[in-house]
Amino acid sequence: MTTNTGQDETAAGTAGVSGEATPEVKMVPESDLMAVKANLSQTVDDLGKVRAEVQRLTGLAQTHQEDATTAKARVAQLSPLETQIADSEKSLGAEKARADAAESALSKSQTDLLDLRKNHLTDQFGIEAAELEGKTLAELATYAEALALIPAGSNNGRSRFDGGGSGVQGEALTGRQSIVAGLDAGESLGPLR
Repeated sequence: MTTNTGQDETAAGTAGVSGEATPEVKMVPESDLMAVKANLSQTVDDLGKVRAEVQRLTGLAQTHQEDATTAKARVAQLSPLETQIADSEKSLGAEKARADAAESALSKSQTDLLDLRKNHLTDQFGIEAAELEGKTLAELATYAEALALIPAGSNNGRSRFDGGGSGVQGEALTGRQSIVAGLDAGESLGPLR
């Protein structure tokens, strides 16, 4: 049977070649089939893109999971170091306190030694204490060495040196004055040969 559209239609319940009843068949226009086929192809492409994105995101998730696991292991590894650092800081504080105490004791010892040198020079050689103020330990040691070289019979270096004669003339000089006078006398003689 033919319809006005030019397509064949089979009536429901008509007998086929073998005599059995065939179900009713509906015809779909070819343009609809092509549209469905195009949609199916686009859907398959989209599904492929989605699968690729899922694989990419799964890979990223695994990478992040591995990074997190590595970070946790590193934190566990560094945890004892944190305790060691805290202990070291405590020890450092104790050592700083000891160093400060030692520095304070050294400063006091240096001051005491300086005072002893001054007292020695004042007592032994009769040098005025005011002349020794502001002198360093090295300077005091140099004075002591220079005064120790002066012969015992020369009034312990309290003689007046004016560059002439025996060296003992006039009033008594202090140790510093003696040294300065001796140096001046040596300079007036000219360079040694």
